Amino acid sequence: MIKICGLALVAAAAGVILRGIKASDEVKNMLEIIAYCALAAAGIVSLSAAFTSLSDMVGDEETGKYMETLLRALGIGYSAEITADICAAAGSAQLASAVIFAGRVGIFSVALPLASELLSSAVSML
Repeated sequence: MIKICGLALVAAAAGVILRGIKASDEVKNMLEIIAYCALAAAGIVSLSAAFTSLSDMVGDEETGKYMETLLRALGIGYSAEITADICAAAGSAQLASAVIFAGRVGIFSVALPLASELLSSAVSML
């Protein structure tokens, strides 16, 4: 986590320096996008231990279906968020909003069968 914070601070300092020397907006945006991608990659790499234990849970017959749905929803959510942040940094707020909406629809479509199954299980218990 310290490396990620250090990288973010270096990128922020570079942005301040570029702003001070009146660099073009394209250069500053490119720096932000590159730094964001590097930070996202570092965050994903740091999650490898968590992914290992989650994959063990997916292999379990009792919780496998639920964990698979959870992991799919998390993947859709993180992908949409990262993509939307990159679009926003590039100056396309409308595109970022559309990506977030598409991510929410994707999460809903992945979770709907599980929610339906849980609801029918709850009704059968009554």
